[in-house]
Amino acid sequence: MGVGPAAVTLGLTIWAMHFTGMAAFSMPGMQIGYRWDVTLLSLLVAVVFTSIGFAAISILKDPREALIVAGIPMASGILSMHFLGMFAMIMPMNLHFDPGLVVLSGAIALLASIASLWLMVFGRSRGVLAALAMAMGICGMHYTGMAAARFTAPAEPHAAGDNFDWSPA
Repeated sequence: MGVGPAAVTLGLTIWAMHFTGMAAFSMPGMQIGYRWDVTLLSLLVAVVFTSIGFAAISILKDPREALIVAGIPMASGILSMHFLGMFAMIMPMNLHFDPGLVVLSGAIALLASIASLWLMVFGRSRGVLAALAMAMGICGMHYTGMAAARFTAPAEPHAAGDNFDWSPA
């Protein structure tokens, strides 16, 4: 499989795994929907940033340098995908984030991306271990990112989907 199809496949898989976790999220007595435009943007981000990472791996000659250069956009894409998924949520709650846990979720995404790429480039049983490292990293990033979320009832009712606030929790 070439770099392009592999990157698209991984991006789609990362997004599907993550969105399954988002769709499973529930709060008692509350209906949660998702804005389709932002949800599709999160899918596009996952595929594009994974493609950038795979392109770096295939272009750069020094494999150790390539791991860092490729890991950064992959982690950025995974983290962006997650928080876009959070932004896509339509619910009657305000959403704030604990900045420390957001940073930790980013660090988990970066370590998982680099570890997965390292296993693909240097590992003996490349695909299986790399996939497991990425899956564990996505789960770790997702649950840390969800732990960073603080849901609060609004002082006044507001329009559906107008619930995202970047101010610290």
